Amino acid sequence: MKIVNLMKIENWKLRIPKNSGFTLIELIISIAIVSILSSIVLVNVSRNSDRDARLEKDRFVTFLRSIQNKALAGDKVSDADKGTGQKVCGFGAHYDDNGGGKNLARVYFVTALFDTDCGNVSKDYVPGNDLSNENFYLGHEMTFDSSFPDIFFMIPAASTYLNDSLIGSDTEIYIQTADGITVRIPVTIHTGGFID
Repeated sequence: MKIVNLMKIENWKLRIPKNSGFTLIELIISIAIVSILSSIVLVNVSRNSDRDARLEKDRFVTFLRSIQNKALAGDKVSDADKGTGQKVCGFGAHYDDNGGGKNLARVYFVTALFDTDCGNVSKDYVPGNDLSNENFYLGHEMTFDSSFPDIFFMIPAASTYLNDSLIGSDTEIYIQTADGITVRIPVTIHTGGFID
């Protein structure tokens, strides 16, 4: 029978080095990485009213430019919409603060008899002359301020009218948060018709 030396078995055990654990540098780097990642998540998850208002401004500018392009292109509407013997004089945007509980801008058109000069027609919104499939709804709990005029672009040069008068100076329409205080972003309609 063989005698086992217990001293030799003890040497087989795993030995843990005396200097184990994290260094101060490793802890600082780990904390910095966690802090950066959590701040990125916090910024992206929390609401950013300024960013939302700027997004809505860009959408609204695109909407107004599309109406302006309709006038520049001399777009047509169906005879059922405009009535027989009528010509389309231009397209506009009318603000409706009670559009099904939402703030919206409606696209409308103005007509005249074929033998009538379009310069003499009213360029304000007339109920029933709206293109119901072309509306703009503000999102992100934004609203327009109360100074939204009827905006009209006359065919063929898309001359710009505000409330039936040819635009005389740059005009601003504000998109704002629902409380009207936090963020107000202007959409500017310039005298030359440029919108930004």
